[in-house]
Amino acid sequence: MLKAHKQFEDPVVFAGGDAGWYGFAPHSRFAVRALKAAMEACAENGVEDMFVTCWKDDGAECSLFATLPALFSAAEFARGNFDEADIAKKFRRFAGIAMEDFYALDAVDLDAEYIADPCKYMLYSDPFLGIFDRTVKGDGRQFAAVKEKLRVGAKSVRYGYIFRTLMALCDVLEIKYDLGVRTRRAYKAGDRTALEQVLCAYRTLEKRLKVFYRLFLAQRERECKPYGAEKQDIRLGGLMQRVAHCRAVLAGYLAGKRKTIEELEEEILPFAQRADGEAVLFNDWLHTALIKPTM
Repeated sequence: MLKAHKQFEDPVVFAGGDAGWYGFAPHSRFAVRALKAAMEACAENGVEDMFVTCWKDDGAECSLFATLPALFSAAEFARGNFDEADIAKKFRRFAGIAMEDFYALDAVDLDAEYIADPCKYMLYSDPFLGIFDRTVKGDGRQFAAVKEKLRVGAKSVRYGYIFRTLMALCDVLEIKYDLGVRTRRAYKAGDRTALEQVLCAYRTLEKRLKVFYRLFLAQRERECKPYGAEKQDIRLGGLMQRVAHCRAVLAGYLAGKRKTIEELEEEILPFAQRADGEAVLFNDWLHTALIKPTM
């Protein structure tokens, strides 16, 4: 593509990206690989002008500083340094934290081999309507394991708040990730014991959502202007109210106040013709919340 564009008289400028626009978690390992390949190609083709974009699609949920490994690496690539070990050594002096520990932030999206953002769409996926439930692979305990990976970074004086925010998100997703699956399975089986356990999970989830909300908004206030916080109030506030509503409906069913839960009677279809258990890229809160997939 560089060779094709250089056939025109206008100067060629390359724009890469930090891959920090897919929801709450960065994808820095992917960004570093992509930037390295692109900037090597720029050097080989005599393209001297390049920059790194830091888009924040659909709510700027990813911390502005979560993609530092990608930005720092790009700066070194631009100087002609493609030695990853040397770059990691310099990064530690610069940030006061190992690059490998910073990469742990990527794991909140379950370290998918391709770009996917389950930490966002499974946060907002409705537990009764379950549009993304067929994408679930495993259970929420994997997020407890991810949380442990973030503990080293959480000790950082400068950047620990980013890790603590995503640790709180992991606490939420430990319950929320497969909550819809568990709810529907117990309901369909008529297993009252399992439903009682699920009901307890809803109560715990409500408490964890409040903690995440507090930390996430504090992160935004630290890094951003106030504009945009109103969107997060609506999104997370709506999520908390919906979880409370589902919990109340489930409690009413267990108390014999309703014979059925109509939403749970329905079978869940595959998402966008994807295979079961396949994570997807769907960074669109509006269509997740309103159950109107555009894929």
